Amino acid sequence: MSMATAVRFIEGGGILSLLEVESEHGADPLAVVAGLLFQMRVQVVRAETIAEGDRVRSLFHVVEFDGARIESPRRREIQTGLRDVIDRPRGLRQARPAVVSRALLAAPAPRS
Repeated sequence: MSMATAVRFIEGGGILSLLEVESEHGADPLAVVAGLLFQMRVQVVRAETIAEGDRVRSLFHVVEFDGARIESPRRREIQTGLRDVIDRPRGLRQARPAVVSRALLAAPAPRS
């Protein structure tokens, strides 16, 4: 029996919000989530993935693009958006988020 993807914010202090995405092993949504967060104008400051048995947890330390803390109504919007896309069958997902993620990772560092 397959368990749906869990998307939740973990409460904590400070500016950074901790977003946790838990999914089935082998279905690590890291690239998809990073691309979707970018499209939602959310900045990923740090990301890590932890495999636990047959599940994978991806942790994202995030803020709004302008550096502000992500507040409650916006958190619900982000959770719903991510859950809707991650739980779609793989063939129905848009390819764009992964392409955006790869482009961001491959982009040269800005010159100072």
